Amino acid sequence: MLLDAFRAFDFDRNGRLSCSELYGGLTWLGLDLTPEHIYAIMRSSDADHDGYMTFQDFVKAFRDPDDSEVNEWAIEMMGLTHDSENEFQRVVIPPRPIHELFEDLPKKRYKFEGEDIPIAVLGKLKLKLKKVPAWDFVWSSEGTGNRNKASVWSVKMDRGLLHKRNKMRVSLGHFAVQSYDNPTSGDKKSEKLCLEVTDLGVSMISKSDN
Repeated sequence: MLLDAFRAFDFDRNGRLSCSELYGGLTWLGLDLTPEHIYAIMRSSDADHDGYMTFQDFVKAFRDPDDSEVNEWAIEMMGLTHDSENEFQRVVIPPRPIHELFEDLPKKRYKFEGEDIPIAVLGKLKLKLKKVPAWDFVWSSEGTGNRNKASVWSVKMDRGLLHKRNKMRVSLGHFAVQSYDNPTSGDKKSEKLCLEVTDLGVSMISKSDN
């Protein structure tokens, strides 16, 4: 029943709720809430503090952690009954626009230079394809209500304190797999590659300026 409510609230069908979608859903249920109430619910339930509510967060907000059954108070508060299941499967609830918490998160800024790289600098760079040694988790379908297992991974760029400072890894893109395991553990047959760039103009203990 909570899954049906979550799917009905999820207007854009991306597997997570924004503050506006949560506000729209609870308003549709007849609850007289303010944006401050929505922010309080989101902040107390949003496990990774990204400004969105996953299905796991949703269950956390409306399920008694000491009971295997859905909290009866939550059912009454949300106006749900077991007869609501079919209704939720048919309804699409529009969001009620409010300021989003994820809009307050610091944004990464990337600076791209349009200048040509001098030939002398290019001549000192060595490029080589290498096996991906480690992964950084990006996203998975776990907790979204989707029955299919899927996850996305990126190449781990941090090489540790003892790495050669004239080398760096360059990711050739993200890797998607049909499981929750990283791409290497799930597939031993095909190699997963990244690009390693070495600056031959400096020593292994000196940091490259290129």
